[in-house]
Amino acid sequence: MGVERRWSELPEARQAAVAGDFGTLLLVARTAARLTLCEAGQRCGYSAATLSRIERGSSG
Repeated sequence: MGVERRWSELPEARQAAVAGDFGTLLLVARTAARLTLCEAGQRCGYSAATLSRIERGSSG
């Protein structure tokens, strides 16, 4: 039986938090929740395209 870990305990999430990399934190949390960009966008009120830009670190 495996030990379940929270997404926030993953090395990628910890490194992103230290670096202030919100896009990577969003990506790790979204994929851990098994949400598509569209599903996550519907839940938070942003378009899938906007979330994608945030995850990639693009502002335009």
